[in-house]
Amino acid sequence: MKKLILLLFTAVFINANAQTESTKIAGNSLPKHEFQLEIGDAMQSLRRIDRDMVGDVSSSFSLSYHNRVLNWLWIGASMSYRQEGFTTSKTFMDNRLVSGISHWFAFVPSIRFSYYNRPHLTMYSGLQFGMCWWRDVIPVSRFEGKVNHVGMFAQLTLFGITYGETFFIGGELGAGNKGIFNFTAGYRF
Repeated sequence: MKKLILLLFTAVFINANAQTESTKIAGNSLPKHEFQLEIGDAMQSLRRIDRDMVGDVSSSFSLSYHNRVLNWLWIGASMSYRQEGFTTSKTFMDNRLVSGISHWFAFVPSIRFSYYNRPHLTMYSGLQFGMCWWRDVIPVSRFEGKVNHVGMFAQLTLFGITYGETFFIGGELGAGNKGIFNFTAGYRF
């Protein structure tokens, strides 16, 4: 009986020690929560592939929250906004080009895999995928109106890096609705 109690005590102690060590590196514990502000170039819009539309895409603005569930795994959500101006390349009945503005909104789940974790430096990859909503505003007299759409939102982060412990800055290289290059700044606690 004493051996069984000693064995259970040793197993619990080893398990607790392993869990404590998984969140500590070089004597410092890593923060569990993170808020991040992102500004992206939004050059590679996945919104519509339409030969009749041309347009300019503004920067995308995003606010993300992540929770570190394991030393290498972050789960969270992201809110994103961007504006896109468009003009049709074909004329309609009154021989006028139709132009307008699209406003994009997305609230999507996010997953991130950090493969280099130090108190001041983190390197990671990630994926955000979900639904988005956008509204086309067409301020032309004959075609005036607002049209709502629902579509897919995707952002693949191939490489991300942040520098700083509590407050941090960084950058991401990826592809999707947010763009190819993203500048990031945030707060960890």
